[in-house]
Amino acid sequence: MKIYCCTPKNFHADEDSFFSRESGLFCRSLQSLGFESKSILLLPHYSLDSTDVLRGTYQELCNPAWWRALQLDGLILYSWAAPQFTAVAKAVHQAGIRSVIYMDTCGLVSRLGSPKSWWLYAWRPSWATSGNFFLKLYSFTKFLVDSVLLVTPRRRVRHLAYGHAITLPTRSGVMWMKREVSLLGRPDLAAKIFYSPHPQRKLFEYDGTIKENIILCVARFLPEDWPQKRPALLVESLNTFLRQNAGWKAFVVGRGSPQLAKALSLQPHKSIYFLGPLPHQELVKHYQKAKIGFWTSLWEGQQGAAAQALSCGCSIVAPASPLNNCFEDYVSLGGGRIVTEDDPKSFSRDLELEASCWQGDKRDPETMSLAALKVFRADFVTTRIIRLLEEKVP
Repeated sequence: MKIYCCTPKNFHADEDSFFSRESGLFCRSLQSLGFESKSILLLPHYSLDSTDVLRGTYQELCNPAWWRALQLDGLILYSWAAPQFTAVAKAVHQAGIRSVIYMDTCGLVSRLGSPKSWWLYAWRPSWATSGNFFLKLYSFTKFLVDSVLLVTPRRRVRHLAYGHAITLPTRSGVMWMKREVSLLGRPDLAAKIFYSPHPQRKLFEYDGTIKENIILCVARFLPEDWPQKRPALLVESLNTFLRQNAGWKAFVVGRGSPQLAKALSLQPHKSIYFLGPLPHQELVKHYQKAKIGFWTSLWEGQQGAAAQALSCGCSIVAPASPLNNCFEDYVSLGGGRIVTEDDPKSFSRDLELEASCWQGDKRDPETMSLAALKVFRADFVTTRIIRLLEEKVP
């Protein structure tokens, strides 16, 4: 059988980044399960593209004849259900190919799906990233107009109508999206929506390494990421915790991490270590030794680094927010805490409570790892997607 994956954008398709996560990892997992698979992206080609990449123009991806010529048995369409890619979803449908439309953050907080959460939280990402006050005001006004008139939700429904099945990466997202499409007059689509988290490489699992008193945070910390990742809050929370817990240390890992202290004029505790991005083979060693994975993000779709940490037997400490509802899924799998107040003192308090659980043998890394692997490991996630393609979905 031929099941391809399509991300209708022009990403670099190298082995170390694209094929180690999300759409590219689906392609590799399908191949490992015995399927013929390639990743479809937009032109042009890049020098480091894998041989398993098929690129086309946007016009080709919108042409049913182009898709029919591939003779596919199924497609994982990683389109985020974005209205700009509706023409691609329509062409795949008209070509007679069953597709799973794979969503990310779209619809996780919506006026119809979760009205209270929408009003309290949905505007915050665009406000945080808009620049000066006038740009923020413009962004907020645009958000209100779009939400009141339901412009994006209605266009998104037209996109979803072309899929054989639809998936979202969090359980709350599934619930909210089902409610949204039903209220927009498409209860038939609600029956096609399923939970499917982003896949993680088999590499990320607990190997029995003795856990140490380590807190680990893995993210991208370039300046453009600060409104989302909130590194100042992260470091201040760790400072507060480490001043009271001398036997612990913390590692902050990712692009931009080594420059954080100077760039933000922070004075980090001596037990905080800032490391640049690590290859997965090195990163997994840090996960396996750490006890706690820690994040202070304002919003996340599905935090892949946290899924990797949990798969390696770390418990999770992260903020409470509808914009971060992936963390609720993680904590439900075996351990961790959702921090209800957004300040360093509260984060530090919950880190202390989680550290006490480890000291009191209330956290078992092997149990947490096994529970996470069943949900996140790439071959398991891919097998569930294959079943969706094969089954008769209402």
